[in-house]
Amino acid sequence: MRGFPRPGQYELSAQWTCVFAGDRALTSEDPRGTVDRMEKPVGEGPLSRAVSVLRLLANAGPAGVALTEITQQVGLPHATVHRLLKQLVSLRLVRRTDSRRYALGVLTFEFGLAAAQSFDLRGICGPDLEQVAAESGHTAYLTVRSGNEAVCVDRRAGSFPIQVIALNIGSRRPLGIGGGGLAILASLEDREREEVIDSVKQVLAEKWAMSEAEVHDLVRRTRRDGYALIHNTITVGVSALGVPVRDSLNRVVAALSIGTVSSQLSAAKVRTLSSLLRTHALAIEASMRSTGVP
Repeated sequence: MRGFPRPGQYELSAQWTCVFAGDRALTSEDPRGTVDRMEKPVGEGPLSRAVSVLRLLANAGPAGVALTEITQQVGLPHATVHRLLKQLVSLRLVRRTDSRRYALGVLTFEFGLAAAQSFDLRGICGPDLEQVAAESGHTAYLTVRSGNEAVCVDRRAGSFPIQVIALNIGSRRPLGIGGGGLAILASLEDREREEVIDSVKQVLAEKWAMSEAEVHDLVRRTRRDGYALIHNTITVGVSALGVPVRDSLNRVVAALSIGTVSSQLSAAKVRTLSSLLRTHALAIEASMRSTGVP
């Protein structure tokens, strides 16, 4: 993959960084052809509505989203969304594609570069992410927590002929979905984990056909094994492994994961790959402590 530009000099919130920072892959991670229903920001004012739309577009990729779908997803009247999009387009936060759909604009990319200076883990995690991909042969992902969601902020392709591209950089999923999101969820303290599950259980059931009982079962297995392992949850025939990454205060802030074809994942391979992920997660944690990254 090509490298990322150097970050700018501005201070923005972590949420904006997760929404805007990073490249965009061309392969969709959503085989159902739908757009995730985003976790809505607190409040009902104009800024909250704008952020809801931007979060939706951040997950849609370069193809963008039709006006009718945006209206349905954010739960606002058609006229309100149309007026809001017109304002966002004029500010270069949103652009209208040739197919009359809406996608993130160039200003969001500039914001992401500026915010990366304060919140970018990719510089620290990049070498280990590259090594995970090289040593495993599979696609490796770096996922960070953003509220009740997991956001893919970086990935590296392995050397095997068949690569699983399950996540686009910048895409968001509820915690509990995917190897990285499940690893993060399972590592939370009991009370916080239950609050997150209660918050995301409806979207998990509606979009991912995953019951609350199944989520709890996956969490128990992940905590028992020390790594997250999923099969066919997102795409049939695809599996993922993930481990958490903690900061200097022992808070889980990110996850390293691998996506692969299920037929390639024997029990022995699971042990090898989970050990590889843990080794590099510990190396990243040591790097964060030594560099003083919050």
